[in-house]
Amino acid sequence: MEGAHGDPPVLVLVSQEVGTPDGHLIALGVRDLIPEGLPAAEAIARTRAAGGIAVACHPRYPFFGWRGGDDVDAVEVYSLTTDLVDDFPLWTVGRFGLVAPFDSEVSVRLGLGDPARGLREWDRMLAARPVVGLGACDSHDNFFVPHRDRLRVVTTRVLADSFSVAGVLEAIRRGRVYVALEHLAPVLRFHFEIEGKGDRAEMGGALAGGFPLRAVVRVEPADPSVHIALIRDGEPIDAGTGGERDFPIPGEGVYRLELRRDGELWIASNPIRVGR
Repeated sequence: MEGAHGDPPVLVLVSQEVGTPDGHLIALGVRDLIPEGLPAAEAIARTRAAGGIAVACHPRYPFFGWRGGDDVDAVEVYSLTTDLVDDFPLWTVGRFGLVAPFDSEVSVRLGLGDPARGLREWDRMLAARPVVGLGACDSHDNFFVPHRDRLRVVTTRVLADSFSVAGVLEAIRRGRVYVALEHLAPVLRFHFEIEGKGDRAEMGGALAGGFPLRAVVRVEPADPSVHIALIRDGEPIDAGTGGERDFPIPGEGVYRLELRRDGELWIASNPIRVGR
């Protein structure tokens, strides 16, 4: 049932994973069923007409990856289960059969897929139009791995103005979210904005220009080994370490962040557009 349940409360959002001839689409926030088998464009149109968010599912999944085009509201830039299968098809089968019955959490971590390919494809989409990046566990069946272990690996953190269905959906729609692979470490706080004289924008936002501008990054825990990379139009242009960094913004572009711990992706921010 949609809404908040339990103590502490867990917020439940109603959605549907819709099968189309061109892959699976999440109709996020849609309460009435969308028929299976519709062309991707029609499933997207019905999702939007119902006030929902159209999310392209597991675009790199063999045979069932998204092929319905870029006209979506959001895309899974990392999907735990399907990216595992994509990267290590034979190892995935062996890992679940041999390791998972003894240590399910280690089994998941051993087979983590490569986030870089999903991020590159997302950058290609962002060059044309805003598309929100999300992380997913795709936890339908457990295959010896309890759901609690999967849900600890990759999360989508939502920076909503209110703890409500409407507040969370609006934050996702605006791109006020970031993807965190929290098997490395829990994220206690993350902040990314671009600011200048009298103007500022947070994730999902845009600035017309007004240089000079700077990117402001704050993350907790503030481990000095954390590597922070500023990405512009898909290419790293600046980097630093620690929990607080300021980067000069050299010009127009689509800017996002990648934070790594011990060389592994920890946080991927949603972008801020400058002059576009």
